[in-house]
Amino acid sequence: MSGINHLYDIYNKKGIDFIDELFNSFVTVNEKMDGSSFTFEKDKSGGFKFFKRDQRSPITMVDRTLMKYYEKPIQYIESLPQDVIDRIPVGWRFGTEYFSNTSPVEIAYDRLPKNNMILSYVHVKGPDGKIERSIQDKDKLDTWADLLGIDHPPIIFQGYLNADQKIAILDFVNTPFDELIKEFKTKSFVRYIISILNPKATDTALNNDLDKPIEGVVFRFGEDEEGKEPIIAKMVDPVFTEIAKKKANERVAKKPSDILALTILDVMNFILEKGVKSFQFSGKNEDEKYVSFIGNVFTKFLDQYSDRYEGMDFSEPDYLKKDEFRLNKDLIHSRAVLKWLEQDESFESLFKLILNSFRKIRKRPGGVITSNMMGQFNLLVKDIEKYLGLQKKEEVIEESEFSDFLSFRKQFIPEKVEYVTEEEEEEESDDQSFDKFVSALETAQSSEPEDTKKVEEITQSKEKSTEKPKNVNMVIGRFQPFHNGHLKMIKTLKESNDLPCVVCVVHPGHNRSGKSPFSMETQKQMFSHLAESYPEICDVVFCKNGFLGSSLNAVKDKGYEPECIGCGDDRKVDFEKQLDYLRKNGETESIPKGFKIVETPRSTSGTKVRELIQNGDYSAFKKKVPSAVASHFYEKFRNELFPKDI
Repeated sequence: MSGINHLYDIYNKKGIDFIDELFNSFVTVNEKMDGSSFTFEKDKSGGFKFFKRDQRSPITMVDRTLMKYYEKPIQYIESLPQDVIDRIPVGWRFGTEYFSNTSPVEIAYDRLPKNNMILSYVHVKGPDGKIERSIQDKDKLDTWADLLGIDHPPIIFQGYLNADQKIAILDFVNTPFDELIKEFKTKSFVRYIISILNPKATDTALNNDLDKPIEGVVFRFGEDEEGKEPIIAKMVDPVFTEIAKKKANERVAKKPSDILALTILDVMNFILEKGVKSFQFSGKNEDEKYVSFIGNVFTKFLDQYSDRYEGMDFSEPDYLKKDEFRLNKDLIHSRAVLKWLEQDESFESLFKLILNSFRKIRKRPGGVITSNMMGQFNLLVKDIEKYLGLQKKEEVIEESEFSDFLSFRKQFIPEKVEYVTEEEEEEESDDQSFDKFVSALETAQSSEPEDTKKVEEITQSKEKSTEKPKNVNMVIGRFQPFHNGHLKMIKTLKESNDLPCVVCVVHPGHNRSGKSPFSMETQKQMFSHLAESYPEICDVVFCKNGFLGSSLNAVKDKGYEPECIGCGDDRKVDFEKQLDYLRKNGETESIPKGFKIVETPRSTSGTKVRELIQNGDYSAFKKKVPSAVASHFYEKFRNELFPKDI
């Protein structure tokens, strides 16, 4: 119910006339429970599908393996007497609030509901699977609750509000929020609201009196008006709201931990090095195959890197250390996996992270998967799906408690993650891309990688000084290809301090991610022509990754002293984090004194320029790039994108 508007906000936005109309309609008022949404419906085979809060995808065997939390309600519903199951219509969705204990989230209750569930609603679906109506009548819901053997819905009031009730509620919503906080710090919100709606009540749904807190109440206005969607609003204890706001701000202010992304990068690297097909799997259905495959990845990964993760403190919140949030080992059939899980608690957290992370394609970065990781990550997930013979829809994966609870402080750095090799110059900003930088720290601390050492010096007439290092600016990017936006950045730097620029070209030596279609040889020729035409470009170095440390070392190794690096606003924050990290961890030798990060204007997208090449639109292409680059349109760029077309 997190998306329900406060009645207070509706009043302030819609006005008194709108509220008056609402208050004259039929209304059902429920206590807002602090449990977990758990819904189920019977399918045509007579079995059940179970759903969490998102209501879209059924709870899978993978979900159930990740934690035991929903096992109790699932097993209860599946074990209902056959005569009860026969009376449940196919496709009807039964919504409940599930409580694993008396203190599920923020509120502590006196008791648990019958069989840990409270019935909230019943959605009646038509033949097309769409909801035709919702059962909210208290008597009907109570009948269904009794049949299912669970608690009645927490309905406080149902009917039409009388004049006194309307005045009392209006008085609440008409009072400024700050005044409400002061008032209810010394006054029971529960007694206040319950006395308005149901004066005879002596307790709440799960508490034995009216003195203990509840989160609030939820109004459903207009339930009896046919063909009209009910308006849902809530009244929440102002003190509870204030506490929730403070906690939300604390969560926002808290820096994201690094270890989740670092670990996934480490596992991705391991799978790519070994090859997806080197891991065995078995099973009859998609979930069984996936769990089996991940189990084999997990065991082989720990065979090689167990010393790296053994004893690691994952800093799990205390409530997630409870048994119901632990891995469901009953659904794991691999003895090798179970052996590792029994050896060290940290391995359980590692297994859950891996199992949850490679389940689906990501359409957007978030949580563990950063924007810079996403391209390579999705390619790997597709390879896994193809190998397992899975028919998956490309849907956004939800960042669930299975990965969120693993958030912890940076305490470990993987040895190397070589396959994360490039930095997309036109990618959107992503604070978590700093995690990739940390994971490649060893590479960043070394000089140019082997492939780079083999690269010929491009601008032979502009040799490095053998005496005092020459001060320069620098830019980092893939430059696939170099365009006018890049040139504008370099010229802006030149205007600011009258220094030439060393271009750090990120090229992994391959194109696995699909982001480096033009070969290193083609780029060398392109920059050779650029250096002849633009004195602002004094040299070019090639690096396997776009991290600041490795790029600085590569530039310094050629006899230069970088004074500043230019970047767009989307990369500035990330470079600042990398610079701060290097300084805090004693890696100051590679950082020139007074080195600065300068935000430069951004224009022209590399993706858009490549699209022009793909479309064969030379006329538009040459307007987006320097003439020294435009000359390579057919001979190099088109030929490498479409070798059969030329």
